[in-house]
Amino acid sequence: MVAARDLNRRFVGIDISHFAIDIVRSRRLKDKSIPINGFPVDIHSAELLAREVPFEFEKWAVTRIPGMVPNKIQIGDGGIDGRGTIYGDGSLVLAQVKGGRSVPLGHVRDFRHVLARERAACGVFATLRPVTSPKMKAEARGAGYLEMGANRYPKAQFWSIEEFFEDRFPVLPPLADPYTGKAMEYDLFVN
Repeated sequence: MVAARDLNRRFVGIDISHFAIDIVRSRRLKDKSIPINGFPVDIHSAELLAREVPFEFEKWAVTRIPGMVPNKIQIGDGGIDGRGTIYGDGSLVLAQVKGGRSVPLGHVRDFRHVLARERAACGVFATLRPVTSPKMKAEARGAGYLEMGANRYPKAQFWSIEEFFEDRFPVLPPLADPYTGKAMEYDLFVN
């Protein structure tokens, strides 16, 4: 695709992996506006993906968080859908994705247990729509905060795909790019 573009040729690029498409769009063809078909472009298409192909939704949702990569194991994953590392110190950051309309309080408790078991510095509990339940918010706050210099980050936080489409990201310390080790650039992931 890059060669075709450089030669001013018309081209079509096809890949089954949304992750590969993101890399091409954000790194190889960053200077071009390229129409992308086949993965969510709004909350309604994200809901459709979550309903029809849940594991692909999980992978796609994890990769919306700059610096996170999907877990290779999807069945029996121990409550881990994605991983990242904090830039500079290498501490673990985890993600769990829920694509259903409602999420039971017990799932948040389980996520806190996963964070503790894996000795993760912090984690993101990703949902389709924002979590509004006061009990669920209190459960997440109960995990405490990660102090890094003058900054304070929630150890367990909610983030939704709806927020992604509003160009809002989880409040995390800078994460390392899983391929270069450099700090992630958030503008690569904004639609």
